[in-house]
Amino acid sequence: MEYDIDFSESLESQVRRIARHRLEDAASLLDDMPDGPDDAIHGARKHIKQCRALYRLVAESAKEFQQAENQRLGDIARELSHLRDAAALMDVTQYLKHEINSKSNAMLMDRLAKRLERRHRRLTGESTEASEILHNASRDLRQAASDVDRLGLPNGPRKGADCVVTGWEEVGKKARRAIALAASGDHEEAFHDLRKRSQDRWMHAALIRDLWPTAMVSIQRQAKGLSDLLGHMQDLSVLDEAITTAPDLVQDNVENEAVRDAIRTQQAKLREESLDQAGDLFRKSKPRDGKVIGRLIRKCAGE
Repeated sequence: MEYDIDFSESLESQVRRIARHRLEDAASLLDDMPDGPDDAIHGARKHIKQCRALYRLVAESAKEFQQAENQRLGDIARELSHLRDAAALMDVTQYLKHEINSKSNAMLMDRLAKRLERRHRRLTGESTEASEILHNASRDLRQAASDVDRLGLPNGPRKGADCVVTGWEEVGKKARRAIALAASGDHEEAFHDLRKRSQDRWMHAALIRDLWPTAMVSIQRQAKGLSDLLGHMQDLSVLDEAITTAPDLVQDNVENEAVRDAIRTQQAKLREESLDQAGDLFRKSKPRDGKVIGRLIRKCAGE
């Protein structure tokens, strides 16, 4: 299945095609779970993110539809995240073990990983709650796939190009606002928003990659790297919250403080690295890319 936009066809038909397949593929993963529930949930959430990014790219011409579907798909993703976080936290301990290379930290993370694994089994075992979450998510995704036909977009090369360029440039504007807030010390929410915008840029570049391969492949690589850094930051925050809400994950106050110190140390490093990378990806000279993208779309559409 090709997930990139063919601008020789109508924008509306292409966005509908891609969204429908993304949502149906996500539902099928949750129904069949070919490689187990953890991989199925991870894969389904990736499809959902890609579909939400697609809708944001064309939001200027379908605001009500985009807002409604963004809410619906966000709700589905949040339900799945309760199951996903349990697995992700085990990966976080391995990440911290690798990044903070000391014998005492390695032993600490190994102990924490074993407790998290037991917690993961409780949450995602043969429980009625987990099965119900997966069933409901699949049902709602299939309904969202059916509702794709309600999306209406302008036809014609110029209007289609304007729609896509507006979506591309809006991501840059929002990213630069998030960078400014994060750099001023307003950390948590600003970095979270910056991750969303880096994911948008990565996914939008993939959607239009064939228009301008040399630029889009480079942007994809940059945006994916930034998204991964910010994803580690978010997972570390989830781990910190898990220790607060489930104190049995740590043995005592000494172990509690040691884990939190490791989290704080690595988050400080990630903040600095991510701001450097974000400044390059979303620097102010980049808006000229929108003009090139618009011209290439019109050319591809035969204008």
